[in-house]
Amino acid sequence: MNIYIVYPIAGLVGLIVGSFLNVVISRLPVMVGSEFPAEEDESENTDLNFNLWVPRSRCESCLTPILYRDLIPVLSWVLLKGKCRNCSTRISWRYPTVEILSCLFAILLVGHFEVTVSTLCAAVCFALLIALSTIDVERGLLLDELNYPLLWTGLLTSIWFQTSDVFPSPTEAIIGVVAGYLSFWLINFLFRMVRKKDGLGQGDFKLLAATGAWVGWHLLPVVVLIAIAIGILFGLVRIIQKQYSQDEGIPFGPFLAMGCIVAIVYREELFLLLFRSSSFN
Repeated sequence: MNIYIVYPIAGLVGLIVGSFLNVVISRLPVMVGSEFPAEEDESENTDLNFNLWVPRSRCESCLTPILYRDLIPVLSWVLLKGKCRNCSTRISWRYPTVEILSCLFAILLVGHFEVTVSTLCAAVCFALLIALSTIDVERGLLLDELNYPLLWTGLLTSIWFQTSDVFPSPTEAIIGVVAGYLSFWLINFLFRMVRKKDGLGQGDFKLLAATGAWVGWHLLPVVVLIAIAIGILFGLVRIIQKQYSQDEGIPFGPFLAMGCIVAIVYREELFLLLFRSSSFN
């Protein structure tokens, strides 16, 4: 594999995917909630003319359609200095961040799995995780419309690669789905009994279930431990910055997503570590 050719191509594809993910992140919650921009005429707000493809990308402030030359991932944002060409309203950092993350993950996957069907399957998983995590950060939602595709693609991938060491077997994946959902459901049930309120949302149950489909039940504890560790660090930083609100809490989806990504990429290394630990015991 010529890394000087493959890596740039993978990065370019990642940037393009990231640009599309930004559309999904912006529009899917609106589509699912049957909500439309207030500036639009209500008579035009139908599912037929508001979806992932139409209308054209436009500034969220002045509603001016964005020129095609301003849709180049990352580069356009830099050249425009993070502002709308028409009204100079600041464009969110989320747009280049998602595109850069998609680019880096694409290069990581190609570097780890090379150019294989496994890479494509893992890339689908990572794309869904990026979209889920970003929406969770922005809106506090883990949408079923992304959780369920993540779960079913994980199960189908386990069937397709059932003789491979890259993904779990179908049995491991199915047990992972059930164990993931029930474990968080039980934790939330006990938390609600003590605190009289939910500690986790149903979206978290479903995301961990979907994660189980991709990593199998063996690595679910590792995913949760990684998520908790990152969540604690993030919470401490927010407390130090005096930006933590107990009422708002902290979205747990992005931390679960990071745990899932680590478990997929370093599956073999984690199994070796767990095997060695159990053999010492």
